[in-house]
Amino acid sequence: MKSRTFKQALCILVAFWICVEVYWGFSRSPIDDRWTGDVSVVNVFTPAKVDATMTMDLIVPGHVMNRRPDVDKPGARFSFEGSQADVIRKLGVPAAFFENPESWKFSQGFCALKFEKHRGSGASWINGHENVRKVAVLDYESNATGCFNFELGVVDFDRIEFMIVKPGQSIADRKSLKNVVFVELKRDSRLSFIQRLVMRARFSGWLDKPSLIGV
Repeated sequence: MKSRTFKQALCILVAFWICVEVYWGFSRSPIDDRWTGDVSVVNVFTPAKVDATMTMDLIVPGHVMNRRPDVDKPGARFSFEGSQADVIRKLGVPAAFFENPESWKFSQGFCALKFEKHRGSGASWINGHENVRKVAVLDYESNATGCFNFELGVVDFDRIEFMIVKPGQSIADRKSLKNVVFVELKRDSRLSFIQRLVMRARFSGWLDKPSLIGV
């Protein structure tokens, strides 16, 4: 009898856990996840790879979901590392975005977002990426001290093209695109398989009105 009761309780617990995972999969934006990729520096559309990687955590905190110390607003946390990470630092990326085990905390390198704009879709403007089509292009601005504005070019569910946008830079003006930090990001998920499965199923519909903040 005790064995049967235990099995029933276990089945109820598993069913509850699956329901919670499905609910969170519907509650998240499909890009609300961790992303990692290799860094390049772009000059007039031509990329030059550097030995550095960037990790980006997109986060929309809720009452239970995505809770992080000292983070209570939607935003992104960035961290750069690698033997040539100093190249990125010299281009003006603040020191807070570089991993330092002695002073690490999650809010270090976090940028709260004040503005999000969907600019449609289109081909990649990077030389050598002409066959890459971005199904959604999102611009983000932050009002946090020491943060930067950035663009996300969503290629598919598992790939994003990222670039830091500096004042005065414009794709329409090729000569303005100098020393642009560009990253080819791939999903390095912190989420469960069930949540990712639900998010992937929603991805096509999400493209009708893509957003990190508004699901």
